[in-house]
Amino acid sequence: MPKLTVVLRPMLLLAWAVAASSAVASASPRSWHPRKFARGDGGGFERERGPTPASRAPDRLVELTPSSEDTGLPSCGLHLFRHVSKTGGTTIRFVFDKNTAMGEWEYPLVYGFKREQWDDLVTKFRQAAGQRNEDGPRVLVEVRGNWPERWCAESFDEVLADVHKIKSDFPHCKVTTSILVRDPLKQYLSFYNYYIKREQQNRPREYGTTVADWARSVHDMQVRETLGSMCTPQMRDPPLDPATGERKPVQDECNVDEASLQRYLEILRSFDVVGTTDRFNSFILRLGHVAGLSNPRYRHHNAGSGSRERSSLSEDDSAALDEASRYDRRAYKEAVALASAQEAAWPDFEDNLLDFESRSTDDGYVGGKPPPSPFRFVHADEASASLGREGPREAPPWWLFEGGGRQAIAYINFKPVVLVERQDAERKGLRCVRACNLD
Repeated sequence: MPKLTVVLRPMLLLAWAVAASSAVASASPRSWHPRKFARGDGGGFERERGPTPASRAPDRLVELTPSSEDTGLPSCGLHLFRHVSKTGGTTIRFVFDKNTAMGEWEYPLVYGFKREQWDDLVTKFRQAAGQRNEDGPRVLVEVRGNWPERWCAESFDEVLADVHKIKSDFPHCKVTTSILVRDPLKQYLSFYNYYIKREQQNRPREYGTTVADWARSVHDMQVRETLGSMCTPQMRDPPLDPATGERKPVQDECNVDEASLQRYLEILRSFDVVGTTDRFNSFILRLGHVAGLSNPRYRHHNAGSGSRERSSLSEDDSAALDEASRYDRRAYKEAVALASAQEAAWPDFEDNLLDFESRSTDDGYVGGKPPPSPFRFVHADEASASLGREGPREAPPWWLFEGGGRQAIAYINFKPVVLVERQDAERKGLRCVRACNLD
């Protein structure tokens, strides 16, 4: 099997390419995913739930056969990423933002969305996919968790079943899913350093003073958060009664058992791309290939501080983390096996991974510096005042939602945002408020 080669391709969105500057248009992104996407017959529009992950066979290794005919970007695509805390998901979000600002994908939902928002997206996507247009729709979705709304996390089985149903009904669309899993000890320490340590400094009677003080009340975070229905907010709650200093009882529904682990493993095996944070580059390269993202290049974001190594721990902290992550460790072992199998299914994968990494730059871009984005997210009211419109000069016909995704809540920005041509934004001095990190 010949080694995967990297080819340049032009911008596929003709209406937007005309609007973009010639300098930007000439900096066409490289394609890292040499697969020809299968075309087939579309399905009907009726809305019904697909099979639950438990009913799906765990043998869904994605075909990774190179093809010189592949342009990388699917004509119709939907990708769902399950973001679990402190596994590297923020960096994935920035990659999604970048591909959106390139004018190739739509990324419309906040990461903690309501049922009504999800149902609206599913309805619009099914309608558009049923029309079998030559270009679009292409939608990225991130399920993060319990803020600003809890429904998508607590009902993740339903979300995933809807995605599987779309995949079944519209085989001409590239419908895929992904998840990152992290070594439990490192994930616990990253979570502790980011969320808990400051609370212990400010409220020691409620949070204690050591890793063990917190971890003894918080078991198997990755299994619980992925399942979504096992009181995820409790992970950040104070474990101690401030009046007595005694440990608060943990509700039964917060504790993982063998049955909930098996349910988690069934869901894990249903993902098209499974990765581990320790092999993040492998994950991002496979994600780009499988989903059809032309820009998997990235810079690390939200990496946090503080040690995440066992050598930094006291014996008591180390023992507490081992006890707290008993089922998470088994889940991680399965994730490593699944990721390894998916890598092995790609001929010459390690050569391609080394090639991707060799393009990294001294200023921190892994895989090479991506081309400039031809579009920019700005505040809708500023775009209206300065440009006389809330959106680009000519919106792509395959957009499902106005403005290209009118929210930036992941960045604690609650004002509506819209996508406009980069040149127009720079000419009018409009500040970038989303998807700014990879330009």
